Amino acid sequence: MLSIRGTVERGCSHFSQRMRTYPESFHSATGERLYEGTINVRVAVELEINEHFRVPDPADATQVLKFEVCRINSIWAYRIRPSSKGDERIGGHGDDVIEIASATFILGATEGCAVTLDFFR
Repeated sequence: MLSIRGTVERGCSHFSQRMRTYPESFHSATGERLYEGTINVRVAVELEINEHFRVPDPADATQVLKFEVCRINSIWAYRIRPSSKGDERIGGHGDDVIEIASATFILGATEGCAVTLDFFR
């Protein structure tokens, strides 16, 4: 298990729009109804995604969405990393901002707050 601490940052609302417009894509991928949007967590060291599965990005045909099962503050969640089909290192915020989605509301994960992310590595 890899546990890291990070700070919640304000996002751009790109995932909120995707999840609102294409909820079935996310439900099909995860088997869960995810809260709209992601929690953006800034970490001190870049952390490359350990991909568990991927789906085509329903909003951008040039990208895929990579998923990694994880936890945030002990609550089951998914890291979602957009990646360009041409160069998978390109997309999203980079590997120092971890985008987290969950079917559970994450109490206290507001801008400026510290959170703990657990990865099964």
